[in-house]
Amino acid sequence: MTDLLGERLRELRHQAGLSQEQLAERAGLSVRVIRRLETGDGASPRPETVRQLVEALRLSPDQLVHVLGLFDRGADAPPAPRTLAGLPESLATATDELASAVAARWRREEEHLGVHDPHPLPVRWQAAPELLTDHWANISRAAAGVSAGPVDLTGRIDQVTALYRKIPSGRLVVLGRAGAGKSVLAMRLTLDLLATRAEGEAVPVIFDAGWWDPARMSTRDWLSSRLEHDHPALAGKGSSGRSLAAELVDAGAVLPVIDGFDEIADPVRAQALRALNDTNLPLVLVSRRDEYAATAAKTDVLTAAAAIELTDITLADLSAYLPGTARRAQAWDPVLGRLGAPPRDPVITALGTPRMVALARTVHGSPGNDPVELLDDVEFDTPEAVENHLLDSLIPAVYPRKGEGRWDSAHAWRWLSYLAGIMDRRGTRDLPWWRLGRTLFAFTAFLEAPMDMASASPTSLVSIARRTAAIQASLVGLVIGLAVGFAYGIGYGFVAAVVGGLGFAAVMTTWGRWVLARCWLALTGRLPWALLAFLDDARQRGVLNQRGASYRFRHSRLQHRLARTHASRPRRHLRTRYAGP
Repeated sequence: MTDLLGERLRELRHQAGLSQEQLAERAGLSVRVIRRLETGDGASPRPETVRQLVEALRLSPDQLVHVLGLFDRGADAPPAPRTLAGLPESLATATDELASAVAARWRREEEHLGVHDPHPLPVRWQAAPELLTDHWANISRAAAGVSAGPVDLTGRIDQVTALYRKIPSGRLVVLGRAGAGKSVLAMRLTLDLLATRAEGEAVPVIFDAGWWDPARMSTRDWLSSRLEHDHPALAGKGSSGRSLAAELVDAGAVLPVIDGFDEIADPVRAQALRALNDTNLPLVLVSRRDEYAATAAKTDVLTAAAAIELTDITLADLSAYLPGTARRAQAWDPVLGRLGAPPRDPVITALGTPRMVALARTVHGSPGNDPVELLDDVEFDTPEAVENHLLDSLIPAVYPRKGEGRWDSAHAWRWLSYLAGIMDRRGTRDLPWWRLGRTLFAFTAFLEAPMDMASASPTSLVSIARRTAAIQASLVGLVIGLAVGFAYGIGYGFVAAVVGGLGFAAVMTTWGRWVLARCWLALTGRLPWALLAFLDDARQRGVLNQRGASYRFRHSRLQHRLARTHASRPRRHLRTRYAGP
């Protein structure tokens, strides 16, 4: 911010006959911001702030050109982080603590996914089609009648932070097909922004859009509630009497990185996009291309947002990456030497996304899985055949053979196939493990109040269900015991209370139905006894993801293939293919 612009702003305010307080009210800004701008104390104002001042002062065309000329003198400078001036000490402290917690969480997730093993894949992108992006005049927050040129939106994963900071509105849409690396890019953007975060800059936080019901919660309320759940310290009261999370969101101290927009239920996805457009929050929206395009066609694109689309992995990328993933450095040489020779080689087409490359790394990086088998032109004559081979080989690759571990590949395949079959029949990607009892006792479902699965972990969900069952069973047992005791005596009343309470807990509560169903399914071999431990182990092996209290298959197509296996006599399939000698 230059002294000249501050002096000019003060002159224009005086000419309009406004005090600092009146100008602040008319422009929708704080008096502190007006005072800082006029004194030249701080960084140059954001384009949105300039637009609000221009509208509030009702400038003539000549005055507008002069003010914009002063503002644009620093346009060639490198983009600076968007900082927040004047945050109360409590919010500034909460912001710094949030930044540390978010960075630690996503660094662990990167390690778990093996993003840097041996090095990150070179995810690249290009500008999305014009139909999926807003006008550059809106993206640049230019005043009416002022033209604005586009920013170069091509780049690769190590340039994502620089790209984001070049977008004046702070709004970016990341698009790509399934497995294109959108979530990894969002993670890398978050970590890079945190690593280069200036004092007072907003904290990037990744939010899972799949849990958002825009019909029930506004954008800001949803962001606040998720912050309170994921970071319990932010549920405490702030100076305004609201939660610290709500105050951080309203102060612009949080940069939402909203992942999985395509996972919002289709009937309300357009409503979610409208809700995002009702705010002027800087944000990053991550989605599959087709779902975003269909939603934008119904309503509108994300207002003032630039959009990029991730491109496929190239042969050069594979040649630089895959050799470092195998135990023998030359293991991939025969495959890479042939890739690209025929036009549209099925192997290179199949390995066009980071997700499939990671799958190939896992499958063919394990002992006994030589990648040279991919050169079989008969078995792998289409990209789909290659992908199916990799999906079918994942479980044998990450689990030990029969008798070599707590859970071997044969049992893992059988149990996961059973769960995948349940998920496919219910038309969901989320594994409803806590509802297994409803298969046997569906008539009692009305007794249980629904829980917010996004706000619970598997262990907390079990604890809540067990505690609720104990309270309900105690009350029912007490009522039954008193009734029987008055009629037949204390001894009979005591026995009736115990039997009635236990019977109610076993049949009429979530906990009881869960215990009975788990025992029955374990006795019949369809699931392991230690189901939650098995699910968490599958998450650690990269087969499942965890979302709140639920799990889902990391690859949706693996779920569907396992479900078909379960429907076609899975035990015979297991013995012939995976049980070993």
